[in-house]
Amino acid sequence: MDYSSPEQLMARVKQQLDWTKIKPTPLIEREIFKVALPCLITGTGELGRQVAKTLVLDTYGKCTAMLSNVPGPPTAAYFCGQKVEDLMFYAFAPLGVYIGVISYNGTVSAGICCMPDLEPDAGKIAKHWRPAFEELLEAALKLPDAD
Repeated sequence: MDYSSPEQLMARVKQQLDWTKIKPTPLIEREIFKVALPCLITGTGELGRQVAKTLVLDTYGKCTAMLSNVPGPPTAAYFCGQKVEDLMFYAFAPLGVYIGVISYNGTVSAGICCMPDLEPDAGKIAKHWRPAFEELLEAALKLPDAD
């Protein structure tokens, strides 16, 4: 498919995500993981850990890049009496590129992780993040159901 504009890209991604949201596969995988992984990791020794690793790699090995977002607290949080200045998260998955976006205390930040074989300096990807994000945000706001 030709994505000659950010609007076309956003519309296509939204269409794919809408389809993914109604598929039962992610829910089934999560429910299996909730039950099977703890049993495999703690109760069955090395063989169970290998099976658990294979399950995780099979599930997350379906993509080479992932973008996740997490809504954090809308107001400042405190830890041991000290204000938390920033939050970040990442995925324990074998991905070429992982971008984690989080909102916290009125700000949005992103963390980028790369496999060293792909790109040892995540900063090279990060320098393109803000302009690309702003372009996609502008395109998203043009979608018919944008609020």
